[in-house]
Amino acid sequence: MIGPFGTKYVAGPDRRIPTSECRPLEPNINNDPALMWAATLPPRPIDPPRWDQWTICGKPLFEECRAYLQLASDIRVGAQKICDAVHGAQHVSTPPT
Repeated sequence: MIGPFGTKYVAGPDRRIPTSECRPLEPNINNDPALMWAATLPPRPIDPPRWDQWTICGKPLFEECRAYLQLASDIRVGAQKICDAVHGAQHVSTPPT
């Protein structure tokens, strides 16, 4: 993600994106009153990443989550078919009280 002043940030499990970013100081700040004034402004907040900016292994996170949930659903359906084929109409009884 790109901060308000053009700094690129990459987050990870061990690396956070800062909550704000200060304006970088210009090399000739002493010669320009406007730059001197801009340097006194408070840090600007960095907008949090949007949902479509999250990735996992270089792929969009939400698309990968959807694919994973579809695979999990397919496995459950397959397991149910095997269970029905093996046990038929005999269901597991409730444990004695």
